Amino acid sequence: MIVRRMTDAIRTQDWVTVGVELLIVVFGILIAVEIDDWNEDRKNRSLEQRYLQRLQADMQGTLDDSVAFTTWNERVISDQEVILSALKSGSLAESNATAFDRGLVFLGEINPPKRRWGTIEELKSSGTLGIIRNVELRSQIAAVESEYERTSQIIEDLNQQLILLRPIVQPYFETVDFELALVPDVRVNHDFEAMTADPAVYTAISHIQRFSRTAVIFREGHLERIQGLRDSVDLLLENKK
Repeated sequence: MIVRRMTDAIRTQDWVTVGVELLIVVFGILIAVEIDDWNEDRKNRSLEQRYLQRLQADMQGTLDDSVAFTTWNERVISDQEVILSALKSGSLAESNATAFDRGLVFLGEINPPKRRWGTIEELKSSGTLGIIRNVELRSQIAAVESEYERTSQIIEDLNQQLILLRPIVQPYFETVDFELALVPDVRVNHDFEAMTADPAVYTAISHIQRFSRTAVIFREGHLERIQGLRDSVDLLLENKK
């Protein structure tokens, strides 16, 4: 219809009509583009909201999962402290016997950071991380991811040192029985006098304790950054209500 009118107007050199019809066409195109952009923006906002909610769930899940691992790490370090105190004093109190045995069995077994990262991996692999419009949050995600790689490598290096140190202590005890739990029930036969007589044992466990504490410091530092990321997502979701 418009094309026919424009053709007729050009044939009769009715330039006013031609101009009006062109404006109608241009405005129609602009309005269509605006509608498309609005629909696309609305879809992106909805998608962003869903991704933020998933990120929030991932970060909170990571923090919830970490509670048990943190408790385990604290137990391992506490038990190792019992071993060191007993070896240093040359006596093992009956009240510390269980912690002593448990500490030997799980010597230096510190849990590394574990995380739920599926949503971020999906955003990266699909190339849609930009759907999250908040630049600061995207930067925070990148920083946490980079820091995770660094923390994991440091803890892996520390674990390699622990692997080298454990054999120095292992000849002095034998695990009779144990039940793996948050607070394991273990029974160990050990030669306490021989352990106290060998300074290498005390030195090895001292190093194990130091490496264990260092690993825990880096792990807890990473969890603090995860918590910071979750708080940032919480704030964005709260502002969008």
